[in-house]
Amino acid sequence: MQFESSWLNAISESLTKGWTVRKECRALTLRSWIVAACLLLATLVLLRGSIYPFLATTQPAQSGILVVEGWLSEHFYKEVAELCRNSRYRRVLIVLAIYDGDLYYDSAGLAYDDYIRWVAVQQGVPADRVHVVLGRPTRRDRTFHTARLARRWLAEHEPNAAAVDVATEGPHARRSRLLYQKAFGDRTRVGVIALTEQTYDPDRWWQYSSGIRDVFSETIAYIHTLILFRPPDPPDDDTPFVIPRKSESLP
Repeated sequence: MQFESSWLNAISESLTKGWTVRKECRALTLRSWIVAACLLLATLVLLRGSIYPFLATTQPAQSGILVVEGWLSEHFYKEVAELCRNSRYRRVLIVLAIYDGDLYYDSAGLAYDDYIRWVAVQQGVPADRVHVVLGRPTRRDRTFHTARLARRWLAEHEPNAAAVDVATEGPHARRSRLLYQKAFGDRTRVGVIALTEQTYDPDRWWQYSSGIRDVFSETIAYIHTLILFRPPDPPDDDTPFVIPRKSESLP
């Protein structure tokens, strides 16, 4: 067996010689990753008073269109309703990527987009302004592809829109704005509104496990997006909207 293995290796080397080249690649060790994580955590602790406001930025573009990220918890729609009362938003576009198995909210066959619309209206968002757009999910860059979904819908229904505002959860705001701007391009101004976090005190986020998790993960994700993210070229805009069959409606 040893002779046969040596013989096969010799044949393999003779076939690949001149056709392939062996290169070394340096990678971070586990120790390096631990040190990097500790340094990042120490930086967050030192900047704990300023990092959350940096991530949870609010800079509206004074648009008449509000795009709401559909993965938000239901309680955030109360603040969306307040925005509608105090601003001139004529459309509230809720965008969400959804799997085929989740097209219906319950066993009665209730369409998921109807449910999201109902939740928004129940929290005070004007029914005549709410539009729900569902799309296919992706394994990576979900915020970017959801932004492209919103762009496609607005291109059909609001082709002259020069600006949009994006409403999202607290520390996700800065990254959402960056990705939406990349998705919409330079012709559309993208503003952002950081909705108020209610599961922990944003001013003392480091005292809550959920706050540490949010700020830590969003800081890493923002740095990754800022440095490494590259939009697909050409962008994949051919994915169809998901249109659930309407069989039931909410009261």
